[in-house]
Amino acid sequence: MLVDTNDLDLLVFSELAREGRNLLRGGDLDAADDALRFALSLWRGPVLQGVPKSWSLSDAAANLDEERLNAFEDWAEARLTLGRHVDVASQLRPWVRANPLRERLWGQFMLALYRSGRRGEALQVFHDLRRGLDDELGIAPSAPVRNLHERILRGDPELLVPGSASLYTRAPGSASPAQD
Repeated sequence: MLVDTNDLDLLVFSELAREGRNLLRGGDLDAADDALRFALSLWRGPVLQGVPKSWSLSDAAANLDEERLNAFEDWAEARLTLGRHVDVASQLRPWVRANPLRERLWGQFMLALYRSGRRGEALQVFHDLRRGLDDELGIAPSAPVRNLHERILRGDPELLVPGSASLYTRAPGSASPAQD
């Protein structure tokens, strides 16, 4: 990772987020954690804060916010897989509140709480998500999130082992879940 201090933060962020995502997919979790954490540290507030937005600027800002959210979800995945669930649980709370329809975030939050010995809170998070999705869209949580909920209800010990289970890991004997 070579960073030129003359580069725009946005360009550095995009490169680091891409690198972190590739490292995560390749299984280099510590390096993914580092790259994604550094990328996220470049953000200092909402995109184009204080700038009057035209349609094109609003679209650009929304795309950048989406990039940031994807990088955060990847960072949380790396941290959970590394077993750093206590830290992730505290970091995820404001993100799920700000993004009530992002099921991946909610599932990561449930898993982090469960691994932190907070099973009741993890189950409450699922109920909050289910209620929010039903109220806003009239839908139920996705199959992977429902599967995670069922495994937490059962007290599945495999979920407690970092790296052995994630939101998209299927339960024994179940069909492969569709990712959202």
